[in-house]
Amino acid sequence: MVSGASGEYEYYKGAQFPGKELREDVELRTVVREGGEPTEYQRREVKFFPRKGVDEIPVVDGMIKREWTLTDQGKASTPKAFLNGDKLTAHLVGFRGIGAKHNERSRKQPGPPAVVLRLPDGS
Repeated sequence: MVSGASGEYEYYKGAQFPGKELREDVELRTVVREGGEPTEYQRREVKFFPRKGVDEIPVVDGMIKREWTLTDQGKASTPKAFLNGDKLTAHLVGFRGIGAKHNERSRKQPGPPAVVLRLPDGS
């Protein structure tokens, strides 16, 4: 847990393996129309997008908003509308890849942990 000026926020929560209970901050997929029996062909519709906590991330007290300097890989995967040169202003949601074992042959030096950022449009 990290304390910020606006409160405490658990930045490593998303890096934990899911437990036996669902997370309240993540919305499940919604079945719009049920399908038929397994032996029948009947269309089943499911709403995948947008989902709270997956596609839309609310700002929570303690999330740090700052200007980030992106690597070339980060710039390539960020929509151009949000970039200001190689900078991006966004909220820190958490980290991913924490505790993951890296293939020693692929890297001589371990890289920094990947961050999960909330973009200005909420995604």
